[in-house]
Amino acid sequence: KWYDNTFVGASVGGNYSFADEPNAKFFKNLDPMVDINVGKYFTPTVGAQINYELGWAEAPHTGFDHHNLSVDGLLNLSNLIWGYKEQARPVEFVGLLGMGWWHQFGDVDNSPSARVGLQLNIKLGSSDAWSLNIEPVWTYLPDECKCIESSYISTTAGLTHRFKNSHGTHNFVL
Repeated sequence: KWYDNTFVGASVGGNYSFADEPNAKFFKNLDPMVDINVGKYFTPTVGAQINYELGWAEAPHTGFDHHNLSVDGLLNLSNLIWGYKEQARPVEFVGLLGMGWWHQFGDVDNSPSARVGLQLNIKLGSSDAWSLNIEPVWTYLPDECKCIESSYISTTAGLTHRFKNSHGTHNFVL
């Protein structure tokens, strides 16, 4: 069915821009952010997600500094390398590659964006419905923006829920 192997997730973390103030202390360039994503796996190895990132830092009068909406391809490296056994592994590694649109509030600026990263998914419980995710990502902005310049790294941690599919499980059925 169309809704089989779908998921939703939310996470919090921070992003760090090397270009903000190169001589500043580490925590001066570290900014909080949240991520929300919705996605689907088409095979045990290949999936896609829509990711919405919201961060805040230098623009206190707007509340939020920037947001980035992207479409990411997902490649479950654990299933690719070791095969799929019709259940989630206790720990899975998933590669991420995506494109999107980045917008800065306050001093308005826009740019296309490219994301590359790795998800570490840790299964919670025996039903495969929930997982803890740790996700380091590098985001590149080809248009030089006013506050971030060309790229930043981020790391988030959060939870993902895999919805029950038409076979009654929370994972891909072959």
